[in-house]
Amino acid sequence: MQMTFEATTSATLWFSSWHFMGWSYWGSCVGLFLFCLLHEFLTTYRSKVKQAISSQTSKQTGAANQQGSNTEQLLPRSQASSSLQLWHSALYAINIAFSYLLMLAVMTYNVGYFFVVVLGLATGHLLFQLPGLVSSELSDVCCVQR
Repeated sequence: MQMTFEATTSATLWFSSWHFMGWSYWGSCVGLFLFCLLHEFLTTYRSKVKQAISSQTSKQTGAANQQGSNTEQLLPRSQASSSLQLWHSALYAINIAFSYLLMLAVMTYNVGYFFVVVLGLATGHLLFQLPGLVSSELSDVCCVQR
């Protein structure tokens, strides 16, 4: 296994049968870039789903407080809230899988793949994570403190 960066237009990406050379290498770079954009889009979308869950939870808590409940109580989850939480968990799993695939692309130690992944994630962040649009959740989900 290679352990130093190499600046070539030949690389194997994820599977031994996916060995790209010449023009197919540049096509794989475009594909990686688009994959990074998709990753950032899903991160933003997952954050919006999380905000919707929080909004529903706060509405339920507010309704319970209006009924005169001074003590904290467990509220039954609505079916919509449960399905949103299930959807959020599925998006989280997809996001984690994408993160690991991008990490493996960088670990090919191919300079082109490294720069394409960094540029793709930065471009996706610029396009989808506009201020005020989503919470300050990080794209690198493996490092987010919960």
